[in-house]
Amino acid sequence: MGPKAMRLAPLLVAALAAAAGPARAQAPEVQLAPSRLVECLAPPAAQRGQPEYPQELNKGGEGGRVLLELVFTGADRAPEVKLLAPQVENGLARAVKAHVAAFRIPCAEATDLPVRLRQEYIFKPGNPVLWTTPTDEAAASRARVLKCMATHDGSRHPEYPAWARRVEAQGRVLAKLRFTGPDLPPEVTVHASSRAVKGLAEDAVLPWAAKLRLPCIEGAAIETFMRFVFRMEDGKAFGFRDTTFISFLRSARNLERPGAVFDTHTMACPFDLTLIYRQPYYPNQVGERGAAQAARRPLLEWLSTLVLELKPEQQDAVAGDSVSFTVPCVKIDLNPKEKTS
Repeated sequence: MGPKAMRLAPLLVAALAAAAGPARAQAPEVQLAPSRLVECLAPPAAQRGQPEYPQELNKGGEGGRVLLELVFTGADRAPEVKLLAPQVENGLARAVKAHVAAFRIPCAEATDLPVRLRQEYIFKPGNPVLWTTPTDEAAASRARVLKCMATHDGSRHPEYPAWARRVEAQGRVLAKLRFTGPDLPPEVTVHASSRAVKGLAEDAVLPWAAKLRLPCIEGAAIETFMRFVFRMEDGKAFGFRDTTFISFLRSARNLERPGAVFDTHTMACPFDLTLIYRQPYYPNQVGERGAAQAARRPLLEWLSTLVLELKPEQQDAVAGDSVSFTVPCVKIDLNPKEKTS
């Protein structure tokens, strides 16, 4: 399969045109942002390589799983490695320990420590070693802290500016908030593409977000994504519509990259994914529906990098929106091709 240009209509519900009428700003959707500690884990994912499969075990048909916890007590210190039950010390575990000894978390601050990451490695004779993306064990507690977030005036969403109602401006604003203390307003970054939605971000989202507080925060900073939806009540719906995996790929502008070769027959296909679209500002969030498979990790990471070919109004229609599709049994080869004269 190669990249192919395609109109975006199949991916999007009608754009942002609206009929005159009432307008409403919805309460924002809130999600904990991916752990910055996982994101800054060094070496970068593309440079980490993989554990060396002990030759005698590989040839002898011995495989297995290694589930471990990495405990970092300093930004420049190697992790302490704890094997999690039922894993026992053996040749596979020693291979993984040797591999992760080079890991560091250079962005870790004193309030982050200790950092505890969990990861699993899968050894199957005759096959490359597979592994899961590291997870930050503090993520669950940070998500619970978000439940105490509130504005100091009790408002639940921004006001829809009068000028925006007059010109029938509507769309989505994606924001990232960073809370650093119980009595401090968050640091806020907003993202919008069209002129009208940029105005909504400046005049509605930023003033309202400045009222937010996280009174139960303790220790490390907490980052969250918020999606704000401004919609004319008599206007047309906007955002993603039902689509197929192949249609989504054909609508991306950056398909080709070294290593973009996948065979979903090795991933227990077909399988269902849900993607939250955050590009070009942040990686897309891609989640499996049903049992997770480590073999899918490279495909999911690649999908998180895809940027759709969108006009500014279309970008504001889908920013932070989600789309689901079924990945069929297919071979994909999107390595950049050499040009021939």
